[in-house]
Amino acid sequence: MAIFGKKKKTPRPAEFSKLRTYDYSTPEARVATAEWLFTDAKTQRAVVEQEWELYNDYYNFIRNVTDEVRDFAREKGIQWDAAVIPDPWIMVESQIDPKVPEPEFRGRDDDMDSQKAKEREFAVKYILDANRIEDKNTSNERRLKKLGDAFWKAYWDPEMMCGIREGNIKVIDVPPEDLYIDPSVMNDGIQSAQFIDYVYRVHKVEFWRRYHRDLEKLGLDLDQIAAGDYQSQGGLFDLQTQASEDDTIQVLEHWFKHPADSKEAPAGAVGCSIQAGGREIRYIPMYWTKTGQQGQNNLFPFVHYWCVRDENRFYNKSELYPILGLVDAADRALATAQFNDAMMGNDIILQEEDALAEGETLTNEPGAVVTLRKNAMGKVQRLGGLHTAGQSLNLMNAYMEQIQRANRNYDQNLGKETTKVTTASGLLQIRSDADSQNELKKADRNRGFERLFELLDWLALEFFDDDRTLFLGGKKEDGVEKTEPQTLTYNSDRFGIAVPPVQDAITREVVREAYTYFPRVDVTVTAGDGVARSKAATLEVLDKLAAIQPNQQNYKILSAMLDILDIPQKQEIQKAWEEQFHPTIPAELQQALAGDPELMQVVMELAAENQVGAEAQGQVQGAGQMPDLSSSQMVPQPMGGEIR
Repeated sequence: MAIFGKKKKTPRPAEFSKLRTYDYSTPEARVATAEWLFTDAKTQRAVVEQEWELYNDYYNFIRNVTDEVRDFAREKGIQWDAAVIPDPWIMVESQIDPKVPEPEFRGRDDDMDSQKAKEREFAVKYILDANRIEDKNTSNERRLKKLGDAFWKAYWDPEMMCGIREGNIKVIDVPPEDLYIDPSVMNDGIQSAQFIDYVYRVHKVEFWRRYHRDLEKLGLDLDQIAAGDYQSQGGLFDLQTQASEDDTIQVLEHWFKHPADSKEAPAGAVGCSIQAGGREIRYIPMYWTKTGQQGQNNLFPFVHYWCVRDENRFYNKSELYPILGLVDAADRALATAQFNDAMMGNDIILQEEDALAEGETLTNEPGAVVTLRKNAMGKVQRLGGLHTAGQSLNLMNAYMEQIQRANRNYDQNLGKETTKVTTASGLLQIRSDADSQNELKKADRNRGFERLFELLDWLALEFFDDDRTLFLGGKKEDGVEKTEPQTLTYNSDRFGIAVPPVQDAITREVVREAYTYFPRVDVTVTAGDGVARSKAATLEVLDKLAAIQPNQQNYKILSAMLDILDIPQKQEIQKAWEEQFHPTIPAELQQALAGDPELMQVVMELAAENQVGAEAQGQVQGAGQMPDLSSSQMVPQPMGGEIR
């Protein structure tokens, strides 16, 4: 803490550097800065785009071998395209997991945060449910496997309704090709970037509806805005040629961190310049006006996650990366087998001179009639094929086995089971091994969802600053209602703590202004997806736990078992056990006995004896089951007529 003076202001970059500067002082400067930064990021990403196009082609059955075989056939005057193996497509589609992990929030600063953490967790679950996140997740899962990276954007949408209130938090999946990241970022993560450019298309009617007031204020019309594009008309992965003209307008969102302190925002704060056609349409100098105080929250509203990490650069490995060479080899073997079988190219004919009738030639057409000279039947013989189709197919199968090894859980993803194992326990072990392979690949994916949940929590704290009723509908599994509809009145002002200003001890000058502090929470991803995939095993373990009588001697062991199982609402169960079996002493009494350790020990022993007596009395009355949590104070309450 500074006690002898105010914190020094961060100067403008031009005052201490002769390198390229980031100037956001005027609309013209912001447009110029965004233009050269976007151009630089686009140029630096060219190599990665080539890789993306290659992976997308192989996924869509456009292969190098296809062109090779087609060119060879055209040279021979044959209109023929070879079939290719579907493994790249299968590898992507068979590993898509549409289920979104469940968030679980824990209080970090002190135990008093736990109840508020559950309320913040409820708000995040509401945002996920309102945005139908599982529907959008399939697209990101496909990009994750095919390209190696996936992105979310979460932001405040003033037009999205939240019950009867206008404005809500929107979550969208962003194609990687639409984001241009600061090229100076390697593997430090997207939040270490100094700028992010997000380019997307919007219909001109929708654009006018959103920004017509801004355009009228600037004296601009749609024709002026639609004059320039940031990207080519055709998308990076378009398999068909797009029309040269359409009714869309390209929008550039230039997100940046302020390089210097200014009247509008401190250094490091996140701002955004929305541009179209080389003009700034809207400017947001400081996105996090509430939670960004004292640098608490300087996150870009984007989340980046991956499956196979590349430690040497920002973008990561595709699932298709290790198999491209094997796919080419298998495609060639398959094409050879097809061509030899269809065109009789595996046969050799021995023919003596003048064996054929005048003007006659041998062809490889099925059913052809060849005229020979008289008594020349023995002068034409088949030598036979030098390479059979069966040999090519065997070679192709060998390549495909290597492809499946690279996948590591190929058969299990397709639902295949080995014929050598028929027992239930054996099949369960095989499935468990496949799941363990999946968990290795999903580790970084789950960390990405943790970052998404943390971003959604900050957005709720920033923008849900009025009393609004959040609703979560009940969930069903196999037609059975698992949870009841719940509502919660949320206001982010309840979670902030007012921090008074700090004055210099000598000069009494204010060195830090008063601000609102928002306690952090630990965000974890529960094993909800594992529970859904292995219901029988989970229910079996829970059934065994329910049959055990918890007491003061074993409740900590049961709590540890429950923690490993990692089911939703486990914290409430563990807290109920803790309250029931752990001897508690009022805080006032602890403070009074702080100076007498011996007396404190006696009181602790008496409290433990009373707890044991209460437990024995409960056993006599028939309390032989797990603690009843129906009376626990759960934060979200069942719906009771509130407006949805």
